[in-house]
Amino acid sequence: MSPSPETMRTRVWSLAVFACILLVSGQFWAGREALDAARDARENEVLGVARTTASALEQFLSIARRSTSSLAWRQGAALLTPEGCNDAVGALGDAFPFFPNLFVVDSAGVLQCSAAGMPDDPLSVADRTWFRRIVESESFAVGEPVTGRVSDVWVVVAGSPILDQEGHFRGAVAGSIELLRLEEILNERGPVMGELVTITTDQGVVVARSVDAERWVGRPLPSGTVDVEPRGERTYVTRARDADGTARVWGRVDLPDLGWRVYAGVPRQNLQSVGGGALFRHAATAGLGVLLILLLTALLTRGTVDGPRRDEQDAEHREDETSVGEGRTEVRA
Repeated sequence: MSPSPETMRTRVWSLAVFACILLVSGQFWAGREALDAARDARENEVLGVARTTASALEQFLSIARRSTSSLAWRQGAALLTPEGCNDAVGALGDAFPFFPNLFVVDSAGVLQCSAAGMPDDPLSVADRTWFRRIVESESFAVGEPVTGRVSDVWVVVAGSPILDQEGHFRGAVAGSIELLRLEEILNERGPVMGELVTITTDQGVVVARSVDAERWVGRPLPSGTVDVEPRGERTYVTRARDADGTARVWGRVDLPDLGWRVYAGVPRQNLQSVGGGALFRHAATAGLGVLLILLLTALLTRGTVDGPRRDEQDAEHREDETSVGEGRTEVRA
């Protein structure tokens, strides 16, 4: 026995609803995949910026290492005499333009000579982080951001030890690196809309910043909630607000030898807009697909129900004609 028209219609609509659910689910899954892929790609971009900046910074400090260690090794003994110190530093100061000041201290940290000139009173750097690190490691070291006692600008000092023939510590050759000059490294790639690159110490003190450096260099970043996701050796993706309160996604590279961190971040809303187009396309596809399924289902069910109705109407019409014909026959009789 064939199913009734109403049963057929119910089955067709059930299949249509099932097809709509499958279509919407598939497009939702595809949209989420596209959104995640877009966000991963953007996060990889900021990680790439952080890695590139960290590499440029390490190369820059490598130059500082080679410069100071070479000077300490070649002219170490002469640098510890007043005449040799003044002659060498005065002549070599201009050869290292990235150092606003090149100077020498003795084993007690007392300043012996300076390319930027000597202060009137004796000056000691024994309390400076960079000097203590050189004394402890007897190797190249970089200090914390400080205001230079001679240059009077924000600097970090990088220096190498002067050792005698027996390997004993006798002093250090050091150069102060102006922090605002590091902005040139951060902006080497050229400005990107909304991108912010920041270098900090492990304690969160700003060493360099690609935007508004004059206001932030030397200052600690505001504390706040930070979501950290490891992405490899010394590499992380973090989510936190910047110093101005903008929610950002950051690529972070740690430089443990320096005790510094390099951040490259973009506003979080930029990542949301990256995947917005993909979500819209998949949502539009799902909407159009559902509309088409419903339209076709409506046309099919209309034919399923209207067809039997037309057959019934035709049968009734034929019965009426037969009845009329039989009545006419009786009249003739």
